[in-house]
Amino acid sequence: MRRVLLGVLAVVFLAGLAVPALAEQGGPKDGRTGGEKPGVGAKALKPSVPVTVSAKKYQAYRQKLNQVMDTFRNIHSAYGTGASEGTAASAFMQEEKYLPVVMTQLWVIKAFLAGQNDKGHGDMDYWIRTHNLLAAQGRFAATKLRDMIQSYQGKVNPLLGAAIANVADNLGKGMDKYSNGYGDLDYWVGASGYVRDALWQGASNLQAIIDAVPFTLPVDVTPIVKGQLMIIQDLVINQGDKGNGNIDYWIRSHGLLAMQARIIAGILQDILGRHPGLMGLLATSIRNVAGNLGQAAAKYSNGYGDLDYWVAASGFVRDALRAAGRNLKDITDSL
Repeated sequence: MRRVLLGVLAVVFLAGLAVPALAEQGGPKDGRTGGEKPGVGAKALKPSVPVTVSAKKYQAYRQKLNQVMDTFRNIHSAYGTGASEGTAASAFMQEEKYLPVVMTQLWVIKAFLAGQNDKGHGDMDYWIRTHNLLAAQGRFAATKLRDMIQSYQGKVNPLLGAAIANVADNLGKGMDKYSNGYGDLDYWVGASGYVRDALWQGASNLQAIIDAVPFTLPVDVTPIVKGQLMIIQDLVINQGDKGNGNIDYWIRSHGLLAMQARIIAGILQDILGRHPGLMGLLATSIRNVAGNLGQAAAKYSNGYGDLDYWVAASGFVRDALRAAGRNLKDITDSL
């Protein structure tokens, strides 16, 4: 097994050595400017009331469970019975096992949502594309949250599952609000801003859940990192750029896909920073995936060209994202 792992990681490592040189980006020259509103951002948005309520209920549950566990420990220590700690102990130990996995995966999705933005300037095609690609990111995230609820059902308290489900449902509704919309330039600038705020709200809600749940990382964090990489690979492997539009449309396609590459590269680097004790070749392989994404995002960052140029630029970054997903899958399959 170790030989297989080392072989796969070596392939990913070597792939990181063959990255195209950096190049070029232009931008639309007329249209409407949109983007982050003053004083607003993922960190500034308060978590929604239903998520806050669920988080507080979960905290109360954990406090009671901890009190029960302390009582059992005191009795066993005093009388040396060694008796089973029963249902409370079973629930406690099961959650202690799975909470680090769940919370660190939620952190990945939170970081992915918090990194989204709609800053830019362009015509109506530009802003339709902005709305559609940002909404796609929210749907990717909502799908992963629902997958997590299914995977960890019965392994963590239902209060936690309810809080995560609320985030997933709100994300889905936010992404769908303008999915069949029709309007002018102002309409689509507003639609993009609405989706951006829904993404940031999702990030704020996930952070509230993470803050409410105490957990301790295991000594061997390899399973934790594997779970995080599995989330990331699903967020990038299906990134797409299908569509039809003018040059503004394709400039925006490239720009938003490049933003996804930068977001994911940053998350991978953050994982490495949080877990400095990772096996050397594993860390190197993750670092190379992040580096490839960063360089792919930068290749056309100062570019200038016609419609065909920007269609190609968009496809280039799309392919880099999908390749990163495949590389991450190779890594996780070998762990």
